[in-house]
Amino acid sequence: MNYQLPTLANYQGGEGVGGFVSIVIIIVMCLKLGIAIIPAQWKDHQLDKAIAEELVKANRDKSSKTALLDGISRQLDINAMYNVKLDEMYTVKGDIGNLSIKKKYQVESNLFFNVFITNKFEGKITPEMAK
Repeated sequence: MNYQLPTLANYQGGEGVGGFVSIVIIIVMCLKLGIAIIPAQWKDHQLDKAIAEELVKANRDKSSKTALLDGISRQLDINAMYNVKLDEMYTVKGDIGNLSIKKKYQVESNLFFNVFITNKFEGKITPEMAK
């Protein structure tokens, strides 16, 4: 009797070309989405933190709205964030010593060719965000 035991090679199927191409496409799309979304989210977080610190200083020192905006623009220059347009992106409300800031802006990132992802940022910046 000439019986041969089945080996592992007989049962392995492997990945087909279509499956491999699909996996590569999914990985590339995830990387492109990450590259389009993560920097905008990170920059917004850094802006919120810097603005909240200036808001705490302005409320503590009983500064006016213009003094607060001057302090924010000075801090953004130190952080090398030159393309931030404070008057278009942020609204300062409240009285001296009780100021608050509201943000509303969007950032577009190129995903592929003519496909863009728009990150919208809205909300209120509070002194508690400085902690």
